[in-house]
Amino acid sequence: MQARLLINTRKFLSVAASAALMAGSASAAIFDFEGATTGLQGGSLVQTNAGLTMTITRIGGSDVEIRNISGFSGAPGAFGSRTLSPFNDTAGGAFLLTFSSAITSISVNAGDFAPSDADTFSLLAGSGSDIGSQSGSTGFPTFTTLSVTGINTLTATLSGGSASFPQSVFWDNITVTTAVPEPETYAMMLAGLGFLGFMARRRKQQAA
Repeated sequence: MQARLLINTRKFLSVAASAALMAGSASAAIFDFEGATTGLQGGSLVQTNAGLTMTITRIGGSDVEIRNISGFSGAPGAFGSRTLSPFNDTAGGAFLLTFSSAITSISVNAGDFAPSDADTFSLLAGSGSDIGSQSGSTGFPTFTTLSVTGINTLTATLSGGSASFPQSVFWDNITVTTAVPEPETYAMMLAGLGFLGFMARRRKQQAA
């Protein structure tokens, strides 16, 4: 009987741990770069928001840059004055985002100032992707928002530009959600752990 209870409790804990991600509420983190130092960041840029850490690198090892765009005309208000920029090395690779916890959704703004080449924007995350574009005549004021939902991944990739300049658009307002276990789920798991401890002590006493 005790062995059966122990097996059932272990099954319960396994199910509760899975439910912690599936049934939990969503916690959002927004990375808008307004607090970042402008200029080259070296090989990586680390940002933390709402308890989540995002590390930005570039595929191929190119520099990460934060650009001050306050002197540019036509920038949408949501972009503020600082954005993620690939322009120090447009021949460099796409941006790779690595998160300290698995994300369940991600969205990002992308665009470029006019005049500009015809640009294509691409967001890849987990098994999902979103693609947008702008013509050379529309320019930066009609920027694009890309988003991917229904994922469970630690990484995402941002790529955007034209045939002549594969990485040549600005990125901003990276918004992600992570699954947060509900308090009730934590309580069930703690109760199960307490029961396992009780059973272990009882077996030890019976063996003595």
